[in-house]
Amino acid sequence: MSAPDLKIQRRRRLGQSWGLGRFLFLIAFTVGFASLGIWQVRRQYEVIASGYAIDRDLFEYRRLLERQKRLNLLLSAYKDPTALRLFAEEDLGMSAPGREQELYIPDPRDASQIVPTSKGPTSNGPTSPVPMVPPAHGGTP
Repeated sequence: MSAPDLKIQRRRRLGQSWGLGRFLFLIAFTVGFASLGIWQVRRQYEVIASGYAIDRDLFEYRRLLERQKRLNLLLSAYKDPTALRLFAEEDLGMSAPGREQELYIPDPRDASQIVPTSKGPTSNGPTSPVPMVPPAHGGTP
């Protein structure tokens, strides 16, 4: 073979290998680009899913906050002294004791001397127990 024939054969091998190289590069580039696209779509999906989760949590927080406000309002209505007095007088039939009425609470040390009767104590108090409304501030009467 002559020198020009060797150059032609070398060019063919280079052309063939260059064509195979281009094809492999194109395949690798396509796979890499497709992987990048899939990764970006997955990342965007996770961002949107996180946004929906945050929205659900925010909705639940607002619902619980509204419930807490309603319960605080209900509790403040029960703590109102005038509402408590009206409830005791109207619904339970209780009344506040007057100055002439006396509430007798026996001393536990004298428990052996106390004889249970339906009339109550005879000398130190009324014959029937007097219902009493507890004070609104939570102290003792």
